[in-house]
Amino acid sequence: MRILLENAAHQKLLLLNAAASATSTAVATTSSTADSGQRMPVKRMRDHDIPTGYLKFRFNEDCGFERCGYRNHQSHFHCNRRDCHYSFCDKTRFVQHTARHERMDTLMGEDFLQFRANMQCGVASCSYAASAGRTGETTHLNRLDPTAASRKTSHFHCRKCDYVCTDSNKVVAHRRLHLRQDYVRSAGFRKVGGNEPCDSPGCSYAQRHTHYHCVTCDGGVLSRAQLAAHKHRTPLPKQDADTTP
Repeated sequence: MRILLENAAHQKLLLLNAAASATSTAVATTSSTADSGQRMPVKRMRDHDIPTGYLKFRFNEDCGFERCGYRNHQSHFHCNRRDCHYSFCDKTRFVQHTARHERMDTLMGEDFLQFRANMQCGVASCSYAASAGRTGETTHLNRLDPTAASRKTSHFHCRKCDYVCTDSNKVVAHRRLHLRQDYVRSAGFRKVGGNEPCDSPGCSYAQRHTHYHCVTCDGGVLSRAQLAAHKHRTPLPKQDADTTP
């Protein structure tokens, strides 16, 4: 009887030890799975949080931008636009910087190109352009310019003429100038400045006032408000009149 009781107690002890071991293993497995299941998705989510158009570089990664203040020692981001490559380490800058590009793109339209102070515009005659021979030194197209230390602001190039400025307000004024010039040309006139020879014999406005000459009859008017009235009074050339229904 004693032997039976001892065997039963021994078997009960073995069962308890086995149950405890299984529980411990299950807890450890669950904990490991939970850790791996939490960390990996969080890491992927962080990468997915980066908006389109930006590059992320970790503290031990070389971003390749020579004048980047965060290079090789701090995790940071670069705008991936060819005309920018702005660097920052604060994630809150994403919204601010994207909004700035949207505002500047609206301002530039199709008439102007913007170049940041640390970018190369590639125009040899531009006073803000990089020194000759510097264009090929970097592997990134239009990356940070090594000569940017002498320049403190962005500049803008007109795509219709050689005009260049650093004030965004002048961009608006210059665009209006082109709109006026387009209107004058579409009305069939040419503009002559007050200090320019108009090459029209007998012109009373020559080298005295800014005025406009009709390309059809060479008649002169003093203001843009007179263009439409003069055009209405001017008969069409003979070849145009014959073909007009």
